[in-house]
This record gives sequence, C-alpha cells and structure tokens, in this order.
Amino acid sequence: MALIDYANPTRFLAFAERVLPWLIGLTGLAFAGGLYLIQGAPDDYQQGATVKIMFLHVPSAWLSMFGWSVLLAAIPVLALQGTITLGCAQLAQNFPQHQALFLSVNSVAGLLVFAVALVILQLKKIELADYLPSLFFAPVLTYFLG
Repeated sequence: MALIDYANPTRFLAFAERVLPWLIGLTGLAFAGGLYLIQGAPDDYQQGATVKIMFLHVPSAWLSMFGWSVLLAAIPVLALQGTITLGCAQLAQNFPQHQALFLSVNSVAGLLVFAVALVILQLKKIELADYLPSLFFAPVLTYFLG
C-alpha cells in the first residue's frame, strides 16, 4: 500500500487502531529502559552516585520550564486556524451551494499554518506575507474554474 493511500481517513484510522496499542507499549518500554539505564551510568569522581539524580532532575526541570512555552506558542496557531475553520464551517452550512469555496479557504489556511511550521523549524525560508492574498484568491479561482 502506497503512502498516499493513507490520505483516506477511513484507511488511516483503521491503520492507527492497529498500530496505536503497539506504539503505546513501545513507548512504555523505552521509558522503563531509560530509567533502568540510569543505574549503569558511572559514578562521578567527586560526588559519587548522587550525580545520577541529574539524569532525571535536569530533563524534568527543562520540561517544566520550557514545556509551557511550547503550549503557549500553539495558542495563536489554534486561534487563527480554528477561527478560519469554524467560520468556513458555519458559512458552508448557510451556503451549501458554495461549499467548495469555503473548503478552498480552509485548505489554503492549513497550508499557511504548515508553512509557518517549516519556518519555525528552519527547514525552509518562506516569505509568508506574500502568500496571505491566497486566502482571497483561492475561493475566487475555485468559483471561476470549478
């Protein structure tokens, strides 16, 4: 089965139902294995075995400090994409003959959010302001070409 076949939600959900229990089990084993491997770490020459506390304490401290920033960074993305999605869904109910227009706006907004992720992860430099007019042009082109 090709990767594109998983774009069908029914096939993807069936695949996810089969794979998810195994992934949960593997995650638990990896976590338990990581805790077990802490015991094999060598002792420090000055502090002895107490230095092993840092293997658990430091990642936990970093997660408690920086985990909130990741959650807070997701709020504007959720607000933008959520507002566009809910607005398009409401308008699509009121104007069922123009559903394709609202679907095009929703799709373009999703691609813009994906482009933001590419810029944040520094995978690709994209001038996002150049693509904002596509939110207007997508439904216009859909109307005239579709």
